[in-house]
Amino acid sequence: MASTPARTPGVGADSTMTGPGKGGGRVTEVMEFCYVTERIIALWYREDAQGVLEHATTLLRGKHADNYMIFNLSSPGRPGEPNTREAGWPQGLAPSLERLCALCKELDSWLNGASNRVVVLHARGSKERLGVAVSAYMNYSSICGGRDQALDRFAMRRFLDDKIGSLQVPSHRRYIEYFSGLLSGSLRISQSPLYLTHLTVLGVPLFEPTGCRAFLKVYEGLTPVYTSDLYSVTNAREFTVNLGGLRLRGDILVKCYHRVYSKQTREVMFSLQFHTCVITENVVSFPRSELDVACDDPRCPPDSVVTLYFATDAKRQDGPIPAPTPAVPHASAHHDPILHWDSYTNLEISDDE
Repeated sequence: MASTPARTPGVGADSTMTGPGKGGGRVTEVMEFCYVTERIIALWYREDAQGVLEHATTLLRGKHADNYMIFNLSSPGRPGEPNTREAGWPQGLAPSLERLCALCKELDSWLNGASNRVVVLHARGSKERLGVAVSAYMNYSSICGGRDQALDRFAMRRFLDDKIGSLQVPSHRRYIEYFSGLLSGSLRISQSPLYLTHLTVLGVPLFEPTGCRAFLKVYEGLTPVYTSDLYSVTNAREFTVNLGGLRLRGDILVKCYHRVYSKQTREVMFSLQFHTCVITENVVSFPRSELDVACDDPRCPPDSVVTLYFATDAKRQDGPIPAPTPAVPHASAHHDPILHWDSYTNLEISDDE
């Protein structure tokens, strides 16, 4: 059985390519092929890079023969790619808890199959996906692995510090915390649904001079389950949407959009992901720092807060109900196709296409 060549995990890249930035700007990284540990490899490259996967496959076959498996964390590649498993999720979103569990178990199963096997975590575009996958597997290894994996966990932490940095998307950080809690037993999956009654936005985003034209979409998993009316919010400090006790269970995504009439399109103002098993209170608030997109958008006031109101029974309210606000729904927007774009059924289509 062939031995795995020695590497210095987590530091330096075995192969790095650079090229001109977009528009002929400064030189930027095009790809990176890096040993996270002796048996875990990170492969990243820009969306516009050409021929990188073929180059990386040549490197892999030269060093590891057929004893490698690529776990594709991005949108699906060409069908039938050898030594490849699809493990991706939509750009900008956190993977579901089920996806994180499945990914870690598959990584572990492949590595445990033979001592000379290696895994390749493959991502295009943002390196954030690599950070999520390595963070999840590091947590998985600390709970489910043995003491002999302590050095690997150290190498993974060093890779995250040196190559990735802090996760930038709040929902990514939240889901890694969820996953850690699930592994440690402090979090348990509940089969009981919750009922989302209201959502309040305090600190209205200024996507127009005096406010915005807001509407909500709610997904359970990646399935759209609710689209609100379109609300004109002008010269207001807050607004509330009544969802009427929307039944939810599992991984939930809430997105709030601004309807752009001048360009016949829409723009995300904020989004957030959570799992219903974590919700233990009837009222849950997310400050701007915990809202995807809004956390980096100066059009969203720094003191913005999104508050969700839940009930455990569809027929009664368990907690406080927010006061109504002056946001006015557009009766003419009920059949607006832009409000009803749903595109998470296909990983290859971005949300705003």
